[in-house]
Amino acid sequence: RLDFDHQFFNGDQTVVGDRGVQCSGGQRSRIGLARVFYKDPEVLLLDDPLSAVDTTVARSIYRSAIQELGVKRGKCVVLTTHQLEFIQEFDECIVLDKGKILSRGSTYDYTVNTISTEMFEDQTMPSSKEKKPLTESKMISNSAQEESRSTGVIEWEIWKRYGKAVGGPAACLILFFLYTLTQSILLLTIVQVGTWAEAPSELQRKLHWFRIVFGLVLALVFLSITRARLTFYTLIKASSKLHDIMLHSVLRSKIDFFDTNPLGRILNRFSADVGISDEALPLTIHEFLVGAFIALGGVITASAVLPFILLAFPPLIWSFLRLRRTFINTTRELKRLEGMARSPIFALMSESLQGIATIRTNDSTNYFKKRFEQMHDAHTRA
Repeated sequence: RLDFDHQFFNGDQTVVGDRGVQCSGGQRSRIGLARVFYKDPEVLLLDDPLSAVDTTVARSIYRSAIQELGVKRGKCVVLTTHQLEFIQEFDECIVLDKGKILSRGSTYDYTVNTISTEMFEDQTMPSSKEKKPLTESKMISNSAQEESRSTGVIEWEIWKRYGKAVGGPAACLILFFLYTLTQSILLLTIVQVGTWAEAPSELQRKLHWFRIVFGLVLALVFLSITRARLTFYTLIKASSKLHDIMLHSVLRSKIDFFDTNPLGRILNRFSADVGISDEALPLTIHEFLVGAFIALGGVITASAVLPFILLAFPPLIWSFLRLRRTFINTTRELKRLEGMARSPIFALMSESLQGIATIRTNDSTNYFKKRFEQMHDAHTRA
């Protein structure tokens, strides 16, 4: 317990990350031992848990854990080790070499005397070039696992980067020209149909009107299809560029990036977030631009026909801006919360698949099911 308190910021509740990437070899070894003793089994199979720690820590683990919590409590302990000093107090010792039993005895002296002592010289004598394991200086906390969340309005730099991915000012100007031209043709078609309806009955039957309206409708359909295809093409191309930039950054990241970011968080960026950028964002931007130009065209038309209607615009604009501020702030934060709540689901699924043997060995299936349900509930609430 003291070992966890000193090495782990939150004790035995500290999140150590995928495959224990934040931990040193000695810390992973002690976590494995702690899991064994928490389960309190009758038979303990210990595969050289003392090799990843230095001599002092190894003696402490052997005395306080293996002996006190294992042997002296009547457990059957099977310990694999290359350090002879830890086999003196065991009932039976077996010496293996390349899968073959060289010696087997009930006492330490009998086992050692039956084989050549030189076999252990390189293993028992510490080398001066050996580096001391850094198992006592690394403090693990949950802070490295917490995902940061932006707050407030989207920064202008993000809009600039997205505009650059779309194609820069040139592409934006082309799209603006297409939307403006399409809306102008729409308004011209409405005006022309109105003029046709107000014409005398004998003039309405002339082929001239049909040609004008039919030509305007064809132009409107052509421009609508063109602007939609061009909008989706440029926005999906921008999403592809952003994906390539993100992939390039991840592939060239330092190892510390993968140590402090769970695999599920990275998968969330490349799956759900990229999916939103590929599917939802182009459709949303297209519908917004179409609606915005229709509204702008309606305002211009109404102002031209009934100029006094402009008096109602200031209170309407003020009410709209207040409503928009409330709606945008709420939906933006909800989307951020939803994105953050999705990452733990990916991380847990990745951890479960990679550690399925450990989960089943420790009979922790129900625990992971409960964790998954809690994370899924949190994501659903967001």
